[in-house]
Amino acid sequence: MTQTNEASSGLLALPVLVVEQKKRVLDVSTDYSLFDEDGDRVGRVRQVDQGAGQRLLRFVSSFDKYLKFSFEVIDASGAVLLRLTRPAKVLKSRLIVESGAGVAVGEIVQTNMLGKINFALESEGVLVGEMMGHSWRDKKFTIKDPQANRVGDISKRWEGLRGVFHSEDKYVVRLEPHAPEPLRTLAIAASVCLDVALHHEER
Repeated sequence: MTQTNEASSGLLALPVLVVEQKKRVLDVSTDYSLFDEDGDRVGRVRQVDQGAGQRLLRFVSSFDKYLKFSFEVIDASGAVLLRLTRPAKVLKSRLIVESGAGVAVGEIVQTNMLGKINFALESEGVLVGEMMGHSWRDKKFTIKDPQANRVGDISKRWEGLRGVFHSEDKYVVRLEPHAPEPLRTLAIAASVCLDVALHHEER
């Protein structure tokens, strides 16, 4: 099954990531900062390949949520670790994940529309894990392997954080050290683009 060279060390190997969205007066593109549990910035997520038309739609309406979105996950040195594409959607979302070199890693696929939202994490057509929703508003999800073992979670708050974070527009991603690849990389990809790339129903 597909592996990622970038996942062996650095940002993608951290046990805890804090994802914080930048707020702008004119919020026409998506940009997230990534921190470790001590509050040190370790990377960012940036929206790419966004045309003027899409920027205008985002400024004047919410229709852009149905359009294609592309992102890059970069580390503190500026190296691209992951390339993420959410194709245009009507109802359910999916996210295509590639390594920084453009090698396919897998897909995150929304499996339901009603109730608590769940996502399947797939690689080469094989289920390698799931993200099970508990509360969309609180960004609360449990990450499980195919045997339903918990390997991580996503939530807005975690008392173990040692860094100081002032923004409410943040959430915490925790992954167990034993989380295998490509499940680990797919879970991080889903986590860092949870708001816009996958759901994009609230702003």
